[in-house]
Amino acid sequence: MWSIWTARNGQRHGSVPLELSSACRWAHDTANDLVLSPKKPTGHQAHPKRSHWLPPPSNSIKINSEAAFDANTFSGSTGYVIRDDKGLFIAAGAKWYGALGNALSAEALAYRDGLILARHLQVTNVHLETDCEALIELWKTREKNRAAIWPVLNDIQELMGYFSSFSFCHVNRKANLAAHVTAKQASPSQPLCSWFVQARAFVNPCI
Repeated sequence: MWSIWTARNGQRHGSVPLELSSACRWAHDTANDLVLSPKKPTGHQAHPKRSHWLPPPSNSIKINSEAAFDANTFSGSTGYVIRDDKGLFIAAGAKWYGALGNALSAEALAYRDGLILARHLQVTNVHLETDCEALIELWKTREKNRAAIWPVLNDIQELMGYFSSFSFCHVNRKANLAAHVTAKQASPSQPLCSWFVQARAFVNPCI
């Protein structure tokens, strides 16, 4: 929905509208992923999503991942932040993508990029959080469908094998704010960014 809102506002404010072929491709990929994603159950929600970040269990690290997607250009970026069980900053990264299928594809890439960084750090116990609930639902049913983002989900499956333990969950945007601001750091002129040990000024208020 965010990408639809972006495209609509861009047209209202004079931005170049989507070409017909691009609009059709975006609509097809997005509809396919959303149809394959399981429907959310109705009724009372037993576990409300928390609105603040919590540290992972002892001797574990937590990755927060997020993506930014521009429906007008089919481009965007991923952001991921890693912290330890005391809440201390370990590393973060951001990556620019000039060609993306849809917002859900971008979120899956953010998930994968965070795991790649964790693997390079040679950590063993990993917890991952994202504010994209549709991605979590697609992941849970990955063996039953072949969504457009299947190749990325397969990469994630392979990366999980490098860790002794792995878990993931959906959180509120406020609990994922550090990854949100980190994703904004990548751009066409600076497509890959990495920070280690010392958090940068842009993310400090969020951690």
